[in-house]
Amino acid sequence: MTAAPRSLRRKLSGWVPLVRMGLGAVRHRLTGHDAPLNVMIALTDDCTSDCGYCDIPARAHPSLSTERLRRVLDELAARGTCRVGFWGGEPLLRADLAELIAHARQLGMWVSLVSNGDLVPRHIDRIADLDHLLLSLDGAEEAHDRQRTKGSHARVLDALDAARSAGIPAWTLTVLTRHNLDDVAWLVDLAQARGHRAAFQVLHHAEALDGGRGSALHPDNSDLRAILEWLKTAKKAGRPVANSLWQLDQLLRWPDLQRPAPVRDASAPTCLGGRLFFNIDTAGEVYPCSLLIGGAEDTPPSMPPPSVATGDVAEALAAVPEPPCNRCAATAFTEYNGLLALRPEVVGGWVRGLWG
Repeated sequence: MTAAPRSLRRKLSGWVPLVRMGLGAVRHRLTGHDAPLNVMIALTDDCTSDCGYCDIPARAHPSLSTERLRRVLDELAARGTCRVGFWGGEPLLRADLAELIAHARQLGMWVSLVSNGDLVPRHIDRIADLDHLLLSLDGAEEAHDRQRTKGSHARVLDALDAARSAGIPAWTLTVLTRHNLDDVAWLVDLAQARGHRAAFQVLHHAEALDGGRGSALHPDNSDLRAILEWLKTAKKAGRPVANSLWQLDQLLRWPDLQRPAPVRDASAPTCLGGRLFFNIDTAGEVYPCSLLIGGAEDTPPSMPPPSVATGDVAEALAAVPEPPCNRCAATAFTEYNGLLALRPEVVGGWVRGLWG
């Protein structure tokens, strides 16, 4: 099958899980029924990069087996999961990735994956049936290679080309740091020239995932706010910025972007993490989101998190405690809350992103 028909088939089939996710969100609003509509799964801690704001490879947690992950996907589907996102580490290091993607799609899920791009051209067959690929690109060559790995910038651009040739929808994902704010316009120009979207996020990893390394890369608050305002203007002008205007506004309201730890805000709505979206860590521990891996800041130690490594997945999901927070500066989780709360501007962005 050629890339064009496969891409059209992928777009058309993607509407079904998106509509199902919307119906699940409506059901939750009307009845309070919880379901794992959107689940992120870390497939491995292993990685081909050494990023300045990530310490995940140093954890070296054991990964779930292919058989166990298939079983987890089966039980998630039975509980109503519509979208699954694979991340790591570098998911393409798993030889069973194509099998896991195919299994999730057979279960009716919309499947996305976050990659640094290093292995995409070599293993394009492993992601041929993927619905959506997010490639980490942190700016032009100097800035990107400075906070990732020398030579990785060229490999991401090669990955974008390989994905396009294979008909796999791909966006770029940029972590905003003190080194790359001047490259944001270049990234949006690149997206416009190549026909993809550019997504941006602020540094937000919990210390358990960055080992404290990210703090040295935080930009000055005023500089970062200026870039977020620029992204809002670009978005309003129709430029290919993936972030919703609502999400960018939430970031601009954050009091101190150098301290993005989640908080409890009495004026903010309840977070839907642990109710409609979940994160499954590499060894199987289940959290409302990845920000809570290792425990929330300024909270006392709690019981070990429930796990899907063995036993019943539904029981593990039900045992996930309510998050001690309801507001954060993490781009993805802010967007998930907007989407699953059925905010029109966020839903519209997902619909346009699915088609484009």
